[in-house]
Amino acid sequence: TRDVGAGLFGGPHRPRPLTWEFEGKTYFNERTIAIERTGWNFVAQLRPYMPRELSVLIWFAADDTSTSPRVPVYACSTKVADPYAGKGPQDGVPAPMMK
Repeated sequence: TRDVGAGLFGGPHRPRPLTWEFEGKTYFNERTIAIERTGWNFVAQLRPYMPRELSVLIWFAADDTSTSPRVPVYACSTKVADPYAGKGPQDGVPAPMMK
């Protein structure tokens, strides 16, 4: 990016606060929904033309919205794939690298 909010190195992420003043004029840093602080995200796909059990598909991704691959999970699922199962840091269990 090339605007003043990109800083010296043209970074895509804008610092906080999103509004700032310079020489008496107020500026606003727009930001996308894809920020580096995203913990997880999903997109819900509704497909009324499919059988009821398959009609809702959740595309789940961990981390940054703009760069994470999404994994399909049917809304009728009662279990997730093993790599996504179990307790983690959000449950008070330290990540293996932090032990």
